[in-house]
Amino acid sequence: LFVEEAVDILEGAGQALQRWLSDPDNPASLAALQRDLDTLRGGAQLAGMPLIGELADQLAAVYEGLLQQRLGHSAALEQLLVEGHERLALMLHQLAQGQPLVEPLALIEAIQALRQAPPPGRAVRSAWPRGPRRRTRPPAPPWPPARCRPG
Repeated sequence: LFVEEAVDILEGAGQALQRWLSDPDNPASLAALQRDLDTLRGGAQLAGMPLIGELADQLAAVYEGLLQQRLGHSAALEQLLVEGHERLALMLHQLAQGQPLVEPLALIEAIQALRQAPPPGRAVRSAWPRGPRRRTRPPAPPWPPARCRPG
């Protein structure tokens, strides 16, 4: 039952993805994608399919990031989304055939890396200093003071 419903959901998501790819400024397509992938994630978790659920969750998070403009559109993003949808379709096919699932761990890591990258045009401040650090106050006098030293 899960596989049949998941295939229907993924087909709808595939159509929404095609609409969004042809018109990346269309928020309705993004909202449909996010909703479909959230539904697929929930069904996968209920059916005990954590790998399908995790991949669907990562894709839904990308669509949410695009909707909230935390992520920017790019060719690399498009490629990753198409690959994610294709991998979900493959996993559902494998599940229906009783075959072992190809683990999507590298794909999930790639999606996570993309989600953590700054959007285009937003500067990133490094945690490392750029050069020698200037002292903002004069150096402290030697300790102990000369008057307190034996001698």
